[in-house]
Amino acid sequence: MAVVVHGTDGFSLRPAAYFEHLAAVRWKSQEQVEVLASDALTMASEDPEQERHFAQALVAVKEGEAAYDNLEPDTAIDRLGQAVADFEKAPLILARQPKSYRKALIYLAASHILNGDLVGGQEGFRRVLVVDPGAQLNKRVFPPGMVSMFDAARRDLVSDATSILSVVSSPEHARVYVGGVFRGVTPCDVDGLPLGQHLVGLRKAGYAPWAKVMTLRTGIDNSVNCRLEPAPDGRRLLSAVAEAAEELDEDQALPPELVSIAVGAGLDRILVGRLSQGDGALGLRLGLFDLPSGKPQRIYDGMLPGEGAAFAKAVHVVVTFMLTGRDDVLQSHPNLVAMKTASSIDLHSDGFHEPEDATPLVKRWWFWTAIAAGVAAVATGVTLGVMFSEESQPGSQILLEF
Repeated sequence: MAVVVHGTDGFSLRPAAYFEHLAAVRWKSQEQVEVLASDALTMASEDPEQERHFAQALVAVKEGEAAYDNLEPDTAIDRLGQAVADFEKAPLILARQPKSYRKALIYLAASHILNGDLVGGQEGFRRVLVVDPGAQLNKRVFPPGMVSMFDAARRDLVSDATSILSVVSSPEHARVYVGGVFRGVTPCDVDGLPLGQHLVGLRKAGYAPWAKVMTLRTGIDNSVNCRLEPAPDGRRLLSAVAEAAEELDEDQALPPELVSIAVGAGLDRILVGRLSQGDGALGLRLGLFDLPSGKPQRIYDGMLPGEGAAFAKAVHVVVTFMLTGRDDVLQSHPNLVAMKTASSIDLHSDGFHEPEDATPLVKRWWFWTAIAAGVAAVATGVTLGVMFSEESQPGSQILLEF
């Protein structure tokens, strides 16, 4: 599956990049399938030098892990340190295959602790969590003392200083990923990043992906300013997407060129869209096509609100409609029923968020927590009321307010 959205004017290029990300997230959650963005339809060939470093790193990780298991911390530190260095010289591959890198960092920190260097181990665990905040230590592999140190590093990281990373690209409107997590569209500022090393990646349709391991420090300018190189088939892809976006129609199949590209990427369906600037809103025409036939399964023609949070919710609703065909889904979003607003459009990157959780209140943990707290408060109030009433003079009153 893939999502490709063509911005027809300078203003709509930025929301088109956001639309691709939000639509892919929604599609993946709806059908539990891998969904590609437009940049993945034409990928540059691997850099032989990066392939060599990555292969060396994988070998060094195995050697370092074996040395750790054999209680040879010096050897483990040497091999794992070399593995980390080689991984970081292959950022494009690392962006797609980060697990071995994370494993090398974990075992490197554990080897320092095994060697008696507790400070080095603690700093190593912090480095793991900067790279992957959701990382966990396997309790069946590492002793309780190390697990406790890892948990302490996680707690300390929450209160540590953070930094802002400014990201600029040429051309603009590339999607920005930090540690594999989408953080905005260039030009943008990514805030709340802990100091240390981060894997920063940029992706844009028609251009080769860019990635680099960045070290964020306090007191200096933390910024990325890069020029994206055209992918070998980039011009072909952009031309095919533009042609398809202009011809979205219920009776019109996809142009053969885009069908060829999509089938070559192993897709069986593709969502193709066209965004354009409107009067205080964004015009959207979207089509879901089967492959390899290229025949349209469903077409949507309407408007999207321009404000960031409302835009994200609207994308969520439209994609759900495209996948299910249920008209009542569209009716549930008032901004999609009659988009005639004259308000200004605010597309600042910070305004774009994932759609809010649609889980009913009664199924949310905080709902029952609040109910329990309320019941406890009432019970306490009643108890105190009884106690005071027994000690008060006849005729006295206790007023309980909720």
